[in-house]
Amino acid sequence: MFRKELPKIYELRDQIKEPESPNSCFQNLDVILQNIDALKAWSILENALLALDKPGWEFLKEEISPYLCKRHKKRGREQLLNLINQAKAYTYLTNIGCYDIRFVPESDIDGVESPDLEGFLDSKKVICEVKTINPSDDEIARRKEGKFRHNEPQIELSAGFFNKLITTLNKAKSQIETIDTQNEAIHFVYFILYFDDFWCENKEGYYEQIDHYFALNPLNNIRIVFHNQSNCLDRTIKINMMYCEVHNES
Repeated sequence: MFRKELPKIYELRDQIKEPESPNSCFQNLDVILQNIDALKAWSILENALLALDKPGWEFLKEEISPYLCKRHKKRGREQLLNLINQAKAYTYLTNIGCYDIRFVPESDIDGVESPDLEGFLDSKKVICEVKTINPSDDEIARRKEGKFRHNEPQIELSAGFFNKLITTLNKAKSQIETIDTQNEAIHFVYFILYFDDFWCENKEGYYEQIDHYFALNPLNNIRIVFHNQSNCLDRTIKINMMYCEVHNES
């Protein structure tokens, strides 16, 4: 029904033998998409996939395929969405003028994880690792009980959040260094953050806190980029940071 509006999404759906099975992430898709908010959410994913060139799309489609019928008991489709998020980083690299962008194949060395993307910017090699930080276990449990924070005052990001952010950042740096041992390339770590604040009412404040952290703890030889989702509370909040870069989703 919505194949014309979401060609890439339906191409993924066509890979499933039984797309209406309970485990399929596309179960009742035609019905769900009749809701305007659901259509908007799926359209955001579609736009990210449309930005890929043909080799990039074929690579990511193959990576995504095993997760189209997998649902984590606690976290649902997070693993699938984490993979799709790589397309958002691809878009960002394209927007800043990178070229010959490609996905990096998985390392064939046990225990070694490769970064996600590489390309060139002004004739210099670019390497990018994409990291998604999802809501905490406590927040996931609250949402399953139908408890959503709303109209709460500014919430301070916890020490646990920053520990997770830095641990994730260090892992990303390590992955990048597996293919750039001499530190000759431009290094990007591209973050997608899903805060415990479901409605994102305090999003601007969260990014101010993160920016302040990196003002006090600057990093050399790495460009940190935060992806700013556009679909919180059905409004666009443009984020600006002084010590990190922001990809504001249009």
